[in-house]
Amino acid sequence: EQHLGMRDREGRDSPVNPLFLEEALNVMMGAGVLQVNGRVTVDEAELARMQVPDTIHGLLLARLDRLPPTGRDLLQVASVIGRQFAAEPLQVIAETPTQQAVLTLLADLSKTEMTRLITADPEWVYLFQHAMTHEVAYESLPYARRQLLHAATAAWLENKYQNNLEPLHSVLAYHFSRADDHAQALRFAILAADDARDIFANREAIDLYNLAETHLDALSVADYWETAVQLYLSRSNVLILLGDLTTAFTDAENALALADSHDDLGSTAVAYNLMAEIRYRQGAFDEVQELTTKTINDLRDGIDEDQLARAYIWAGWAASSKLDHDLGLQHLQKASEICARTNNNYRLALALEAIGFIYYGQRNLESALKAMRESVRLSRDFSTPVNIGFAQNNVAFIEFEAGRALDALETFNEAVELGRITSRNLLAITLYNQAAVLAYLGEFRTALENFEEALYLIDPIQHSRQMIEMNLYWGYDYSCVLKDWDNAKHRFMIAKEMIERQPESYPEEQARLMIGLGQLELETGNYAPAKDLLVQALKLIDQRKLRWWAPPTHYYLGVLYIRVNNLKEATHHLNQGLAKIDQSGCPDYKPLLLIRLAELETVELNKVEYLQDCIISAKQRSRYADRIFCLKRSGKLLSQIASDSISEMGRHCLNEAAQLERQLASQIY
Repeated sequence: EQHLGMRDREGRDSPVNPLFLEEALNVMMGAGVLQVNGRVTVDEAELARMQVPDTIHGLLLARLDRLPPTGRDLLQVASVIGRQFAAEPLQVIAETPTQQAVLTLLADLSKTEMTRLITADPEWVYLFQHAMTHEVAYESLPYARRQLLHAATAAWLENKYQNNLEPLHSVLAYHFSRADDHAQALRFAILAADDARDIFANREAIDLYNLAETHLDALSVADYWETAVQLYLSRSNVLILLGDLTTAFTDAENALALADSHDDLGSTAVAYNLMAEIRYRQGAFDEVQELTTKTINDLRDGIDEDQLARAYIWAGWAASSKLDHDLGLQHLQKASEICARTNNNYRLALALEAIGFIYYGQRNLESALKAMRESVRLSRDFSTPVNIGFAQNNVAFIEFEAGRALDALETFNEAVELGRITSRNLLAITLYNQAAVLAYLGEFRTALENFEEALYLIDPIQHSRQMIEMNLYWGYDYSCVLKDWDNAKHRFMIAKEMIERQPESYPEEQARLMIGLGQLELETGNYAPAKDLLVQALKLIDQRKLRWWAPPTHYYLGVLYIRVNNLKEATHHLNQGLAKIDQSGCPDYKPLLLIRLAELETVELNKVEYLQDCIISAKQRSRYADRIFCLKRSGKLLSQIASDSISEMGRHCLNEAAQLERQLASQIY
């Protein structure tokens, strides 16, 4: 037991790997130290002279060395094919005269428990008994011999399956790599990477593109520049899906340098468009416009119209993100015309998606939904799941702002599921957008789970826009609603720090941030800074025509003036908030504005009218928590009015608010 390491020198138990013990006993029996014939007999003299290797690797190598040469050679050849191997290729690669000779040797190896038969029908297939046996047999081969055997294996596979090599691309890439056949390894590694990319096995695709690059470097990029351009562009696309935008941009730059130096205008345009997409995702909209201008102005006559349309689309996205909606629509209309002329429904779907986004920015929500839904309809016929997922995310977002929160939630569900199987970036975006809808509907527990998962997925360095948006939603639509002012401040400060790095790129986000910080200061009793923030927000909203955000800004200013007892100014801002709703402002604040006006109203008839409008508005469209607030305040005020029907309406409102509060409590605690 001490000899095998089962006990230490003091006789205490010592854990031993079962495989080590098994192989050590096999070595001892093979050397005649142990004999088993009904009972175990130990030749102690031989045991004393015997040196048992102290590692599993050493034990397996010792067993391998004791095999007959023909069996050992066959086992080594089999190790090159793989842990599981068939007799047919083994016979050819090992240059054994007949299959029967191979089967006989394999039967002997199975008796020694080096291999075992898996199936004999439709072909003889064997497996190395242990993964380490396979590893040791493989490593025992001289390097030069190993290379030759890998080359022979690859040649056999190419000949045997010459009519359908696609399922074997990764296997052939492996064998040609091990054979140091750089040209063939490069070819099959790229094919295998493309196969993995097409089924969204993105990590595997990157590994295979990286393998291809090692062989490209061995061959010389200069001699294989076209293949290098293909590799860099393909890998850049996959890296975008994985969210590694920095490395993706480097690949696109490398492709651009090679394509430009060889006057390959088509690949140059593809590289520019990829770089524009990456910079857009990073929020660098000025650079997007510079990159797309090069394609549109300098390359348009030498490239296919698909890439020209693609450049117009990214130019449109960039212009609209800078709130130049007219310029954005001009670019996207040109893209749509090109796509219609060339029957390119793929790009047309993307152009319609961007047009929908611009209409959304103008708060023309019905036109936005029409464009976005048509985009999704086209996309389902040909587009990738990840593109459909992004399109569905945008449709859901517009449905949400159009007051169709339940429809939005259902649409987001599909987008989230697509994100889980395709793209980390898509998943993060859909999760935090869906979280905002969940918070709106009062499902705060699930909303928090979404926010936390999205936070884990987002790289704040590479995805600043997404990080800003998520923290604004988290702070404003979740933490402020739950009156968790500390967390709200934390979220707003993260967004503020990132916005201040590129303030011109985030005008709408700046306005939202000011509103959120203004509410935070207001609710914590800091009225002067609250006023400054909200007035600044109004100024930015007017300058940038961010009409959607005017009602909440006027609402919080109205509340502020109520608290400092300036009722005239409060009434002015509350009425302004209602007026802004009719000018494409956010209608979610209508019941809040009405309840505050009702509380200020001194004429009972007018007060009741405000309260009735508030109740109707709250039930039609409002955040869950706001609905509770408005029903409670309306119910209390109506209950005090000397009219049986009106006071009954008040009691009904209070009961409904209490029921909603109980449901909310189950979501929070």
